[in-house]
Amino acid sequence: MVRPSISSRMMVAAQVSLIARLASSGPVILLPARFALVACAGFSLGAWAALTMGISRIRAHPEPADDAQLVTSGPYHYMKHPMYWSVLLVCGSWVAARPRRDRVINLLALAAVLCAKMRREEKLLAERFPDYALKS
Repeated sequence: MVRPSISSRMMVAAQVSLIARLASSGPVILLPARFALVACAGFSLGAWAALTMGISRIRAHPEPADDAQLVTSGPYHYMKHPMYWSVLLVCGSWVAARPRRDRVINLLALAAVLCAKMRREEKLLAERFPDYALKS
């Protein structure tokens, strides 16, 4: 079993903390229609990605599991990291519905954490799956 690195654990802790801060600092349901549509798009993208990958294969840490398989269908055919993008769409809709300086800062921090996780995950996937590096 692959043990997540300390930096990966810290990134996941930061991600969860920032999402919780955003969720607790403003509306997450009963959003104005235009923001609710963005949130629904984010939830839909995340659900599509989770179902394509398989719910039991989802990991919070960027290290791939020992039995990981490269998924290239569903939303993964069109983009890398659809689950991360879904998180940004949902959280971005929350912030847009009630923009305040602290919420914008937390959203930017969340985006930075997710970018760091993406870079780490891409490095590890490219090492494990040579075809991954070819996918743009």
